[in-house]
Order: sequence, then C-alpha cells, then structure tokens
Amino acid sequence: MTDQNISDNSITIVQVNMARTATANEDLLLYAQKERIDVALLQEPYVRYGRLVGLETSPIRIILSPGVQQKGGRNILHGAAIVIFNPTITALARNDLTCDNFAVATISIGTGKDINLISAYFKYRTPTAELVGTLRRITRSCGPNTLIGADINAFSKGQWFSKTTDARGQLVEDYIAEEQLSVLNKRNRLYTFSGPRGENNIDITLATKDISSHIKDWDILDGEITSDHRLITYKIGGGDRISIKLTKKRYATRCADWDKFMTELTLQLHHAGTDIYYADLEDRTELLMQAIKKAADKSIPKRKITTKKETPWKSWRSFAGDIREDIWGRCFRWIKKGSASHEAPSVLKKPNGEYTKTLRETLQYLLDTFIPSNPNEAGHIQEPRKELHEYQETSMVEVKNAIWRMSTRKAPGGDGIDAKILRKAWNVIAHPVTELFNDLLRSATLESNQTKLSTMLTRGCPQGSGFGPSLWNIVVNEVLKKNNGDHTHRVAYADDIVVLTAGSTRTDIIRKTEENLNDLIEWSKRYGLSFSSSKSAGMPLKGGLAPGHHIEFGGIKIRIEDNVKYLGIMIDKDMKFKTHISNIAQKKTEDFSRLRSMVGSEWGANFNTALLLYKAVFIPRITYGASIWMENWGKVETAKINRTQRIPLLAVTGAYRTAPTEGLQGVAGLLPLDLQILWEGIRQEARQGEITSGTQEELQQDLINIWQDRWNKSTKARWTYKMIPDIKTRMSTLLELDHYVVQYITGHGDFAAKLHSLGLRETPSCNCGLEDEDPEHAIFNCSNTIEERNNLTRKVTEAGFNWPCDISTFVKTRALFEAFKKFAKETLKAKKQEDMGA
Repeated sequence: MTDQNISDNSITIVQVNMARTATANEDLLLYAQKERIDVALLQEPYVRYGRLVGLETSPIRIILSPGVQQKGGRNILHGAAIVIFNPTITALARNDLTCDNFAVATISIGTGKDINLISAYFKYRTPTAELVGTLRRITRSCGPNTLIGADINAFSKGQWFSKTTDARGQLVEDYIAEEQLSVLNKRNRLYTFSGPRGENNIDITLATKDISSHIKDWDILDGEITSDHRLITYKIGGGDRISIKLTKKRYATRCADWDKFMTELTLQLHHAGTDIYYADLEDRTELLMQAIKKAADKSIPKRKITTKKETPWKSWRSFAGDIREDIWGRCFRWIKKGSASHEAPSVLKKPNGEYTKTLRETLQYLLDTFIPSNPNEAGHIQEPRKELHEYQETSMVEVKNAIWRMSTRKAPGGDGIDAKILRKAWNVIAHPVTELFNDLLRSATLESNQTKLSTMLTRGCPQGSGFGPSLWNIVVNEVLKKNNGDHTHRVAYADDIVVLTAGSTRTDIIRKTEENLNDLIEWSKRYGLSFSSSKSAGMPLKGGLAPGHHIEFGGIKIRIEDNVKYLGIMIDKDMKFKTHISNIAQKKTEDFSRLRSMVGSEWGANFNTALLLYKAVFIPRITYGASIWMENWGKVETAKINRTQRIPLLAVTGAYRTAPTEGLQGVAGLLPLDLQILWEGIRQEARQGEITSGTQEELQQDLINIWQDRWNKSTKARWTYKMIPDIKTRMSTLLELDHYVVQYITGHGDFAAKLHSLGLRETPSCNCGLEDEDPEHAIFNCSNTIEERNNLTRKVTEAGFNWPCDISTFVKTRALFEAFKKFAKETLKAKKQEDMGA
C-alpha cells in the first residue's frame, strides 16, 4: 500500500475502555452519530448474551472477542470489541487472530487500501508478559498497515506520558521497540484514566511505521462517555471522509433541455476519444458514466431529495408502536427473526489449515469453492464441450430493449441517472454501450469501484432459473427409477434423498445400505455432484441397529442417530416425534416472547394485530406437517406443547402473567394448542383428499367437544368460566379484547383481593369500604363505579336482559361486550388515578 493510497480518504476512529456499563454503550452511540464516527476500538464493553447492548442497530457491524466466565459468577465477560459504524467501510473479522481480550479486523477504505485494526485489553490480574506475547503474535500476523488501540494497565513516563514508569510499562516499551511501532499518544492536559485511584495514562494508540504518519488529530475528550476512561479520538488519512450521502441528486427531467443534452453528450464522448472503446473495462465504464453525468449537469435542472435522517435507535414504545401502522414491517421482521446478527464477515480456514487474510482472498476462496473453475475438481469425467465456452454477442437491439424495459418511474441510484435519461442518450451511446456490454460478458467480470472477482461458469444453472428445477428432475429421476435389489427404496424431494433399507440381520442391513449408497456415489460422480457429509445421517426404524454404528458412504462414515430431520420434521426411531415437539416448543416460544414484549396497555401491538400474527404466523409454523406427527403423543408431550401456547396467549390477550393458561384459551377463543394441531392436521388431510369434508367437520366438532369437556372439569380460572361457560358461543362471537377488559374477565388485575392474595397489598378490602374488591364487586356493588355501572345497566336492559344480570351476559353479543369493555377501561383508569393521588 502506498502512502498516496492511504491519504486518498479519511476515517475517524475512537477508542475507549467502556468499564462494562450499559450507559457507556448509549453514550457511544449518541456520540458516534453526532460526530460521524466511523470505527470504535473498545475495551471492556458492556455485553449481554453475547451482544453489545444498544449497538445492535443496522448497519453497525461488530467484532467481539470471546467471552470468559466471571470467576465466582455467571456473567460472561468480553475484553475487547471493534465496532464499524460506517456502512461504506468494508470490514473483515480476523477470527484467526481474535482471542481472549483481543479483537482483530481488517478494513478497507478504498480499492486496495487495507488497514489492520487491533483492540486490546491488558487485564490487570493477567501477567503483562503473557499479554504482550499474544499481542506480538497478532501484530506479526497482521504485518504492515496495523493500528492498535489498547488499555494496557501500565505506565510509561517517556512513551505515553504517564506520571511514572512501572515494570509493566517497561515490558510494553520493549515490545514497541522490538516491533518498531510508533506511539501516537500526545501530551494532553487530560489523562486517559480518571477514577477513584487517581488519574494517569494507561490507554495507548500504536501503529506500524508505514501508516503512523497518516494518523492525525490524536486527542483526549472529557465527559463524552460514562466511564472512568476518557474517549480518545483520531483520524486516518488526509482526504475526504468516506460517508453515505443523506441527500440524493435527482434530475428534473420534465424541465430538461434535451437538445443541449445531446450536444453536450456528443462533445464529452468526442473528448474521450478512442479510450471509450479500447481502455480498460473499468476505465471505459467510468468514462461513459462521467460523460452522461456531465451532459446531464449542464442541461437538466437538479432537485434535491433529502432523506429523512432517523436515529437508528428509538424508544422501545415508539418502535413497538410501528406495528400498528405496518403489521408486516420491521417490527414483524424482528418478531420473526429477533435481533439480526451484526457480526462482520470473517476470514475462512482452508483445507491446509491456513486462513484467508484479506477480503479479496476470502471472496476468491468462496468463489473457487462453490464454483470450481476446473470442472475436473468437481468430479467431471468428460471435458465440457468447447461450445459451452463460446460467447454469442449481444446485439445492439437486445441492449436497447433491455434499457427500454427499465421503468422510468423507478428511483435512480446515487448518480441520479434514471431510465429516461438513458433512453434519451441512446442514439449517442448505443455503439459504445453495446461494445462495453459484450466485452464485460466476454471477460466474465462485472466492473465497479469495489472488489472485483471473476470466474468462468462451466456447469450448473443459476439460482432461481426457470429451467433449473426441470433439469434437476431429469437428473435425479435416474436415482428414483433404479432401486438396488429387494427391500430397498429411494425417495427424493428436490435434492433431499432418502434411502430405505430392510434386512433380517444387522450385517444384512448395513451391506444393502452401503451397496445402495455406493450406487448413489457413482451417480453423483457422473454429474459432477457431491454429497454433504455433515447433512447426511442414518436412523434405525426398528430392530437391533442401535445408534452409534457407522455406515460407509463414499469415503466418509454416516453415524446412526436416534433421530433425523427430513423436510423440516424431526423423525424419531419410534415415530412418536418427541424431538420435533421439543424443538418447535422451544423455537416458537422464543418467537412469541418477542411479540409479548411489544404489547402494552396503551402502546405496541393491539389485540387484532397480535391475533392476526398468531393465526397467520405462529399456527402455520407450529402445525407444519401436522398430519404426519399429530398423533401418538404421551402426556409429557401434550403438556409441553400446551405450555408453548402460554406466551402467545399472553401476547394476544394482554393479560397478566398470573392468569392461568386454561382461562386465557377461553378468553381469546383459541383452541388449546394440542387440539389446534389436530384441527390443522385434519384440514391438511382433507386438502390431500384423505378424508371427506363431512368427516372433517365431524372431527373438528369432536375437538370442540373435547375442549368443552376439559373446560367444564378444570379447577382453574373458575371466575372466567362463569363469564365464558360455553366454548362454542365464544368461538362464534368476535370480541376485540384490550388490557382492561381482560383484567375483569380473568380476575387477575388491579383488584385489591387479587393483589392481597399475591402479597402485593396489605388488605383485600375495596376503597369503598363495603367488601373485598374483586371483579364481581366492582361490576355490581362498588360505590366508586356507580356512574360507569349506570351506563352499563342501561345497555344491558336495552338488550332485553334484567339487571343484575348473569355475568355471562356481557359476552353474548358484540354490543354488550363493547359496553362492558368501556366500563372496564373507565373504572380501572379511574382507580389508577385515585391510587396515584393517594
């Protein structure tokens, strides 16, 4: 890397010890946005469950050192981290060098401009000589163009201007001299550390000689981070900062002077001369784009489209509230997948044990692995026909048609050139564009200002191609037609192949299976395919082939397991699907735990939104393939699957966690999950033609009767049972719940009697002084709810019922329920205000 290369661009870096405080993470995020920080080198960051809390916002990328369990505690502590704030910086995690208390990455700030970053934390109780040895190994592996930000817990009066020099500092000084590094610290009125032990300099910035002269404006800032260490800031390079523009240039094509545009474009191409045809592909691409842009600048007025600059973090309630406006937006994506991983792409380990070192090398290794340039490496027996490599030129008409298929309404890229401008320019650029297009295809490359890699594709079909599935069916059909002998059978779905073998003895089964598999190996070699050993497994369905044995398969060994996964379903050897039930119970609970956290009494997802997500997302996911595994459960599996429903029910109803599951099922009008799985399994059988529609209705009615019988016999949620005694009526009545009415229906809410039973209130008595406060008292007797009760009484009598009525009356019709819902909200809000005033 030349000096000129580094100085072409600049980035701003900060380094600081975060003292493992959550507020420091928040401070850093605020400061990074305010000051447009590109990279942060952190020591002792605040990490929870392996994530930097508060910094998990796209497009931030994080390289985190491994965690170590705290002595005498359960916390996992991470010593160092590197945070890439700027999305335009290409970052590669050096997992081959990252280790305890050291995080390492390689970043690129332009073509060929790689810089190695090391964040290091010298733990005070770990011998400094040991830590220096680790840092020396990492530094030498990184080589030139390396920058180090470290909390070394050591003093040096002469090198980094501490108040004194100690033995630890001398070890670090020796390392700096041995590796010929530059210390970038400058004298400052502030010290890098200021805590109960006083002030001193223990944080240093080091760099190899080749980049040290390009590091500018090293400084210590006070009061920016909530930590006993102060923030250190500096810049690398002297050019323009790499950044994403918040405003995009667009041309007002309606006001364009197209005659002037054509004249200017012709002039620009004339100035380019023969380079437009004979220069390097990258230069030709740039010349052509610059000619169009310069012509557009002189002939088409510009208008600015200002992108709203949102902070990447929002208050949780504000974020959760977005789901009311856009159910399938980012809130839904978070519920579905959780927090996205913000780890930077990593180096890869090669078969020889060595690691890739740069982004280019890593990408090239991936390209060579997944698209081998030499067909013989993939097992080809015959050389590909020569005509496969020949390129048929694309005509000018074909290129024109491609441009005309581009929508003129589609937003342009950052250069502002849209389809309308390209169409207007076509008469001038037609020949050079067509020549460039063909030359790019001949070279099998795509040109850009980013990393450029190329390979010759000699076999296979592109992902998503129209002919891909049909061609694969032709290839795999050969496998399905041929079965090796008796008692063997093959099944395939896409590229998932199952081999079924039967035999009288263990030896007989293994022999037949291996013969069958060897035939598959020969088939795969003929088509240049290979099987994944990590995705291949065997399982005994019955008999004495116990788990732990192996079967030979093309030089690898397939282990016999207790269960295997096929097409998304875990199959046990006894066909009771216990593992599948356990897996879906755990995963789907996590999904709706996230939804539950987005439901509040006055914010976040409302009942309709939560119910829609339950029916449209949760149920289809959990009942996938239910017709296969819906029967033959034991009591343990039934209990486990029903426990899975609890958190979704809390999310849908907005009830308190103390409310029993049986009651929540009735409140929401949702089948117990074990019965819901049977319900969906019956539907699947009806769609497949295995049962008639009449049988489907009968079986589903049986499920409702089973639920009703359970509800009648249950000893839990008896107050809810009085209000909703008939399950069929509840399922047929559309009721929109909220947090307040659910408190009345479940009896678990802001009622003195319930709070007293939970040890949260000294007395069960109501403030009115008449009797214990529970929902029944509040509805019919409490003197504090007279006004609200009168309104409710009027609605009930108008509907033809006597007052006082049976409490089940409130859920008989939607109109009565809405009146009851209004009563619940008004009374509970008034009670809350009264309690706050008291």
